[in-house]
Order: sequence, then structure tokens, then C-alpha cells
Amino acid sequence: YGDAPASEETLWWDLTTEERYAAAQLCFFRRSWNEMDYYYNNMFPMLKPKFRFVEWTSLDESTRSIAEQSMKYSKLSWNVIGLDPIESRAWSQLTESESEAATKIGFTQASWDCWMNHFKGYTWEELVFYGMDFHYTALGWTELSWEGIDSPPPSSAKLWDQLTETEREHAADVCYYASTWDGLDMSPNDGSFPFAKPKMRYVPWTQLSGEDQSRAGDSLLYTETTWNEYGTADIEAKSWGELSEKQQIDALEFGFYEKTWDCFQNHYESKEWNEIDRSGQDALNVLGWNEETWDLGKQPNSYKIMWQRLSKTEATAAAVLCYFADNWVGGSLLPPASQGSTYTPGGSNGGVGGSGFSSDGSTDGSQRGSADMKNIATSLVSIAVFSCAQLLL
Repeated sequence: YGDAPASEETLWWDLTTEERYAAAQLCFFRRSWNEMDYYYNNMFPMLKPKFRFVEWTSLDESTRSIAEQSMKYSKLSWNVIGLDPIESRAWSQLTESESEAATKIGFTQASWDCWMNHFKGYTWEELVFYGMDFHYTALGWTELSWEGIDSPPPSSAKLWDQLTETEREHAADVCYYASTWDGLDMSPNDGSFPFAKPKMRYVPWTQLSGEDQSRAGDSLLYTETTWNEYGTADIEAKSWGELSEKQQIDALEFGFYEKTWDCFQNHYESKEWNEIDRSGQDALNVLGWNEETWDLGKQPNSYKIMWQRLSKTEATAAAVLCYFADNWVGGSLLPPASQGSTYTPGGSNGGVGGSGFSSDGSTDGSQRGSADMKNIATSLVSIAVFSCAQLLL
């Protein structure tokens, strides 16, 4: 016999696509091809394509241009891992121009299918053929649930830190880790919110383009009034999962996706208590909610308090639920004169009094709020001194 071919010493994911296919026909798969499993960073079956985890504006111009023009990524869909529809397709399902573009920016078929698609574009039969069903079975998937006939397993609804150690190990074998499993959002976020604020939602109706007004009115069912008056639109009572496909597509144009919609638009009100993560539950507790009152929809007294009168602890908790001065209960995009009132929570006042947050969720407003409170206090002291002086005359 002659010497074994070079492929004999090659790691599974370093084989060409044709070699892996041929090996699979001989009943090899990754765990049986290599005598010992080799992991990069003690975790992954192949090297991580680091460029894909660089924020959009920090990409080199060439990569950004190819991603945008040939792969149809937007700034938002690049920054949120797993958001762009192209990542729901396996390499074999990409168009020729898409796969060529992916190759130019640094992907291979193996790295795309593992890191971007996690083999979700494969049929169950293909998973079995390549031995990848082993990992998804450990995560609770079956052929019926994979094909959408049965419900997904409980693991699919868990956050990374809620997975068992065994589940995390198998998830890592299909190139998941905390950021990819939970859906990393790389959008710059200098505010106090868990996600970057979708700023287009906070533009008054009359300042929207005609196209955006049509989009907001047609599928999202906004009127000028319900757009300008936060929390009054019926669609904001729905979670992302309750929106139609067309509504989700149009919401994306305003900068929303599942996490930002459920937080900034719905404030998790459509979710059951046990569907809200621990930080959200803790924030709700601070505002006076508990599991019983949440399920009954019995709103606590804190929601009757003007934003400026919330304590710093309450305002911080509200920010975790994506509330800020402008969109707190009763908030509006209209100036007070347009509402026939001298006060709107978070309206023209913009700042947050002593809460420490400005209308964009940053802490810039704290100095303004603090200064306002000092001015008021100074004025009250002056009035009191003047009154005492008058009494002494």
C-alpha cells in the first residue's frame, strides 16, 4: 500500500466541501474522522471569523461596501447577529453573487454554515449525513421539531446562561457562544438602556418623510395622533412575535427588531412574567410589580407619578424597561402648547429632573435636571428670605 493521502491528516473542517461529502459517504463525520476532537479556544470546532463581529462603522470600507451592496446587509442587520435574512440560509442556498461576496470578505462554506447559519439551513437528513444531528439532538431537537411540525425544544427559548453545561458544549459545537446564542447587538449604545434607542420612532409625525408616514400608517396602523402620543397605538400592545411578517419588515425600517420592539414599544407588557429575564423582573419589582400583579395587569402607583418625580432608583429601573422622559406614561412628541397643557411627562421638559437621564437615555440631562432643581430651591429660599424681611419691617 502507498502512503495515506494528505486528507488523512487534515482536520474535518479543513477538508474541502467535496472531501467532507466523500468522507460522509464512507460513514465518517467530524467526531469519527479525527482521532481526537480539536477545539479552537477550547470551545469551537473552527476558527471564529473575527471580522463578522466588528461593529458596522468600524469595518474597513471594502468589507462594508461588499456586505452592503452584494449581500444586502444594512447597518442594523450587520450589527445584530442573526438578524439579516441571509444568515438564515446555508451556503448552498446563497446565490452565486452572494457566495462570491462572502468569500471576498473572508468566509468559507464551513465558516458560514457554522458561524452564521449554525447549520439551520440544513435538512434533518443532511444533519444526520454530516453527523451534526448529534449536537442538535442533545439540545432537544427532533426531526419533527426541526422541520417545523412539532414545537421547538425548551432550550431554544433559553438564554445562554440558562443552558446546562452540556447544552452549552453542544451549542458551541455548532459555533454558538453567549453572544451568538443570545443575539449580540453591536450597535453603539451610550444611553442607559439595554439596547440602542431606535431614534426614528421619536421623530414627530410631521417630520417623517412621506414614505415613512405611509409605512407607519399602512401596515403598522399608526395615525398622526397615535404616533405622537406614546402608548396609544394598538400595535404597541403587541409583542414582536405577534406582528405580521409585513409589520416586522416595516418595523425594521424604523430601526426595530425583536429585542428593541419588545422593550421600547411594548415594555414587555405582552409577555408572561416567566418570559421576562431576571434584570427585567428586578426592574419591574422596583416599580412595584410582582408576578401576581403583572399577570393581573394591575398597574402599580409608580406609573401615576410624573417622570421628574420618580426617584433615581425608579428611573434607573424604568430605563431597563426602555422608558425615559419622553415615552414614560402619558409622554408625547408634541410640545405642551399643542396638547392644551403646561406639562407632559418627558415632553418639552426633555430632561428628567433628579433622575439623572436625558430624553435620549444618556446621563447628559442629569446636570440640567440638577441645575433646574438648584434654581428652584434657590428661588424658594429667596422668596422665604424676602417674606421674613417684610415681616421685620
